[in-house]
Amino acid sequence: MPRRMMADAQLPQDIGGDFVAHRRLKVVTVEIDGEAIIYDELRELAHLLSPTATIVWESLDGQSRLREVAVGLAEAFDVSAEQVLGDVLKLVREFAHRDLLENVPSTSRRSISRS
Repeated sequence: MPRRMMADAQLPQDIGGDFVAHRRLKVVTVEIDGEAIIYDELRELAHLLSPTATIVWESLDGQSRLREVAVGLAEAFDVSAEQVLGDVLKLVREFAHRDLLENVPSTSRRSISRS
């Protein structure tokens, strides 16, 4: 992991509004009718995302703070930024628990090595 990412790494439960998330490189995204299927090549796992989760996933560009992502979504959907931030944090923490982010240490107990 690059040094910059390591310095920014946080445990999933510590992720807050100022966190800058970045999708893991070995995760392939295919979008169909507003929903996305993301495939984790290393773990050989697929995840189906709702339309809203897809928007959040696509926003994790390694540059935007989660607070900024939430404000953009709140404006687009005409809802409270605070409410959206809570939902974004919950979702991004779930992505982190599933080892889908670059700058979060792995919490998975499942080994990814093959015999």
